[in-house]
Amino acid sequence: MNGPVELLGVAASGLLVLIAVGISAWAGLRLERDLITAALRALVQLLLLGLVLAALMAPDQPLALSWLWVAVMILFAGWTVHRRVPNVRGLWLLSMGAFAASVIVTLGVLFGAGVFPVTTTTVVPLAGMTIGNSMTATILVGRRIMAEFKDKRLEIEARLALGQPSSEAAKTYLREALRTE
Repeated sequence: MNGPVELLGVAASGLLVLIAVGISAWAGLRLERDLITAALRALVQLLLLGLVLAALMAPDQPLALSWLWVAVMILFAGWTVHRRVPNVRGLWLLSMGAFAASVIVTLGVLFGAGVFPVTTTTVVPLAGMTIGNSMTATILVGRRIMAEFKDKRLEIEARLALGQPSSEAAKTYLREALRTE
């Protein structure tokens, strides 16, 4: 979408929220307040983010600001992973390193091959898509690993009691958690 958001689009989104609220009320789910609160919060966040991105991606802005924004996105993505998978020590730094590496590789290939020009209007969206997808995958895998370890705790403890190093004792269960079947 390249143009401004039309009033019709906002109204259609509001209608969808109202339909969800109606279904919640009809089904007795009691989620109406949460749905309305989430929709209003999303509206405010999107308006604020839109203002920031419009200023950030203006043609007269230096490219360095876009790269600074990418660094901020990586920081917040790492923090989000840490919040959603709190039981894994060091995951914040590890995930930020992984996000930075994925951005460097992805944008390096896209810009290096000339698929996209390096401009203020391409750096942030491409990095954002890369970070967003990586963050989602990291959270899902982190939760799956923690669930697998919790489920197999006694087996892992038995392996440790028999003298296996922790990396070896957890390897089978880590492999299971990482499978995507």
